[in-house]
Amino acid sequence: MSENSNVAGDSPTCRDLVLGHGALMPLLAQPPTPFDQVKPALPALQCLIHSSYEVPRDACWALSYLSDGTNDKIQAVFEARVCQRLVELLLLLKERKGLVVQN
Repeated sequence: MSENSNVAGDSPTCRDLVLGHGALMPLLAQPPTPFDQVKPALPALQCLIHSSYEVPRDACWALSYLSDGTNDKIQAVFEARVCQRLVELLLLLKERKGLVVQN
């Protein structure tokens, strides 16, 4: 899954975090990996969205890909307790770029 490899490639610490949550096989797999195999990466992504520099951007993309599909995937991302931080990041982006976020 390219989003996990993007996060893992940002630094040795991020790599170890992604791999420590069992994401090695999904990184190597083709076609798309069953969700139950990538779901263990959610706690790592929850931590990574609080990082600095470009890591949160990549973690947000990973969360976007993980939540794409059925309601159970969306629910799992929701239960990872990332929504508040995602809103904070969107508001920060809005502030920095002068964007208008529609409700």
